[in-house]
Amino acid sequence: MKNKYSTALYALVSLMAIAQIACSGPSAPTATKGKNPGDPSSAANVNGNNGDSAVLRKVDPRSKLSVFELDDAILRINGLRVGLQDYMASTSPAVTFLMPENGDYVEVLRCRADTIIRGTFDTLIDVDLGTPSQSEETKIMMSNNFWEAASTANGCLLVLSGFSDKAYIDNFALTGNYRYVMRACVDPNRLTDKELVTNRNCSKQVAISPVLNNFVNKRVQKETDALTLAAKYRDTVDGKGRQIYYLTVEMNNNLVECQSREISRQVSLKKRKAMTTLIGTGLAFAAKLTLTDPGASSVVKDATGAEKLVQPSFTDKFKTAWSNKDAIAGEGAQFGSVLNDLFSSPADFERSCTSAEKNRKDIETVAAQLKSAHEMWAHAMDDADAAKKSRIGLEK
Repeated sequence: MKNKYSTALYALVSLMAIAQIACSGPSAPTATKGKNPGDPSSAANVNGNNGDSAVLRKVDPRSKLSVFELDDAILRINGLRVGLQDYMASTSPAVTFLMPENGDYVEVLRCRADTIIRGTFDTLIDVDLGTPSQSEETKIMMSNNFWEAASTANGCLLVLSGFSDKAYIDNFALTGNYRYVMRACVDPNRLTDKELVTNRNCSKQVAISPVLNNFVNKRVQKETDALTLAAKYRDTVDGKGRQIYYLTVEMNNNLVECQSREISRQVSLKKRKAMTTLIGTGLAFAAKLTLTDPGASSVVKDATGAEKLVQPSFTDKFKTAWSNKDAIAGEGAQFGSVLNDLFSSPADFERSCTSAEKNRKDIETVAAQLKSAHEMWAHAMDDADAAKKSRIGLEK
């Protein structure tokens, strides 16, 4: 039976699917027998009810990883580079890298170029310059906790702790010479054997960038402070996005279990499509919320009827994203309308499936936390933008 809840879930997850990051994800839930499993529409008419409902299939969010594999080469970050990028009327260090296929996010340290990072037996710079074979380097990384050494070294600062994108603009770095140290992490939901070894979910396989020499920060202090705060809230947005992803996969699988007991109750086709889209997309839908451009200028009329160009603020974009208007796709996507339908009108099927209903409530809680972090990020970005405009005015 079609309902407001399933329509909203479809819309919400479709919005997630347009994130700009191409994440490596699992296979989508399979469709009915004889159909193309990669096409959500192939589930139509599976129960003869005019294509309104479909049988869900159990899926794994991503392949499980043992904690014994955390420090293997499969979690090494490759292609770490640093350069300069124009950003908000200034220049910032830009860090690019290749996320390991088995990684979910990265942590990033910014270190002064002259900082000595000394592990148990070796120094990180010696390993980097020594160009050992991959197997030798893997063993060296395993026996030296370089991340712990770097994170406690005088001259290193943790700048990101949950980053899921493929390029990072360090827009609050002060003037100086820097190297960046990174490690990949695995979401705890994917780790097995945790009770046997450790509560750690990040790898000892670290990567260190070439030196960025003679960087000059031309921003004023208020601008830098605001961008520092914005980076903190972006970390939270990314983390909450990952939580919503795994909760949705868990809800899907709980619905499968309920379906096996209540054959007459089948999930709406739109809900199945929504779960297929989210699970097939991966983890980084929240990145769309923190795009650094507040959006294109638009022509508006003032009180006198005169037309003028106005660029929306980051807070304007936040309000649009979480409004209760009906637009649900594209650049003008309104998450608020989708969430309002999703959480205020749950279907009777979910209420009879207590495990999935718990997932729904958890998603509602996490979405509220994501919204709060997104709003604080927008405010911080607007503060940075105001300070930037003031700086530009002084420079002229």
